[in-house]
Amino acid sequence: PVIGGVANFTEIRFSAERGKPHKIIFDLRKYDLKLEFYPFMTRSCEEVKPNSYSDEKGDCHCMPGYTEDTALPNENGTGYFLDLNNTQVAPMSLYEPVVFFEGDWVGALNPYGVCVPCGNGFYKENPGSHKCTKCPDNFDTARINGSW
Repeated sequence: PVIGGVANFTEIRFSAERGKPHKIIFDLRKYDLKLEFYPFMTRSCEEVKPNSYSDEKGDCHCMPGYTEDTALPNENGTGYFLDLNNTQVAPMSLYEPVVFFEGDWVGALNPYGVCVPCGNGFYKENPGSHKCTKCPDNFDTARINGSW
């Protein structure tokens, strides 16, 4: 409802191709009111969730070799992020370097999620948020904790 010229949208979702300009039109025909906003752009997956790609719905998924698993190694984590700081994980001005200690800051500062490289001894050949897979016996990855 429109009350005093103000409308309150309690739930709104934009489904659009990421990284391209779009026009948003709010049309209240009952009140003969039409508002247009251009350009409106949803940020690309690479901006909001580095090492990810966008699907047809605009959702961001981790690339092969990257995971959303940020559990610590002693908690059976398969991703490596221990030497990342929060500006490396999310290099947007939306996030400022404010936390410099280990903990669950990675998820807290990245509402879209985060894609970290698979840890040493783990790999992931398919895209998605799932954990990395442990390498078979007598095999290893070329990366050592996320670095070449």
